[in-house]
Amino acid sequence: MSAGKGGARHFAKPFIDPGILFRVLHDHKELVQSMGIYDTISKNQALDPQGLVKMLQLLRALAKVEPTMEVHTGAMRQGLNSLLTEDPAINTTKFNGSVWVSLRQERLTTLLAHFRRLKTDGELRKCAQKLTAAEFLYLQEVVDKTTEKDPCQKEGLGKRKLKKEISDVSLDEDGFPKCFSSPSKVQLPTKSKKKRKVKKGTKKTLSKGSMPLPKGSSAETLPKGSSAETLPKGKSRPFKSFLRRRPAQTLQPCSSTWQEDDHLKGAMGFKRQAAAATSLAKGTTSLAKGSKKKKSEAASGSKPPWVKLRVTRATNPERTYIVGTRDATPGAKLQLIVEVSKKRSTKHLSIINEIYKELESKSITKEEAIAMRERLCEP
Repeated sequence: MSAGKGGARHFAKPFIDPGILFRVLHDHKELVQSMGIYDTISKNQALDPQGLVKMLQLLRALAKVEPTMEVHTGAMRQGLNSLLTEDPAINTTKFNGSVWVSLRQERLTTLLAHFRRLKTDGELRKCAQKLTAAEFLYLQEVVDKTTEKDPCQKEGLGKRKLKKEISDVSLDEDGFPKCFSSPSKVQLPTKSKKKRKVKKGTKKTLSKGSMPLPKGSSAETLPKGSSAETLPKGKSRPFKSFLRRRPAQTLQPCSSTWQEDDHLKGAMGFKRQAAAATSLAKGTTSLAKGSKKKKSEAASGSKPPWVKLRVTRATNPERTYIVGTRDATPGAKLQLIVEVSKKRSTKHLSIINEIYKELESKSITKEEAIAMRERLCEP
């Protein structure tokens, strides 16, 4: 199937010669102009037997041209255009010529689709209930002239069949098929053990309990107390490192008391008692110093002065408030100290002036300023 023809079960409709189709439509242009009930029926709706009988002459002519009752839309559109060009009076609608051709082409496609159901879906028996005997026989005569489209034989496609080939069965020595024989034991390849060459003057075997010699070294080259020496029964030489080293590379001495490392204990939270005691002592001394400073400040009774004081009078709602800060650094943010609204007291401006004098002269705190406001606002 070539590309652009649809899916596996969708095939291109036959293209009828537009001249032949024009002759058929011209001979039955009254039916093309007014198709009765098929001017309003959709393709998805049920077929109408009375409407098919009315269009039976047109259907009989189309069955002679194409027995499958499938017409390509392009050929149908060309035939209708030729019919409209020859007789423009056939278009009695309010639409122009191109729209009328599209509408007639859609109606004819619906008519052919419903007529194909009589052959493929077995709808002919249902038509017998709504037609007279003569009408049913006329309809059956046209249906018998049509043929059902075979998608396998259309466009030269034959039915796919598997190629029959007789294969010879292989037999074993006893005459039985080899497919029924049990699988033979296959020996897996084993690794070949190569014997290592031992230099002259070296010992081939070591004593029991000793460590193997490094590659390229001998017992004579090793110092005393090395792995070549024997150890007492039941004892093994301590393991120094799990890393593989080159023969000439020396091993770093491993500390056996790594648990006693102060840094590791400090990171894990296990400090020595002495270190904990010293840190506790330092903490107590720092606390004592801080408490002494607070006591000295409380004893002196001095308060830090207000560096910046601003009196602001707002109108919405009408109120007066004081902002300031004790921080002498440039750009310090001013904070609200006290506020008096007109709703609370009509003399809010004079009350704020008195509080401002106390803040400037005696450097009273914010709490004292709020208490002074409460006292002055009382009626």
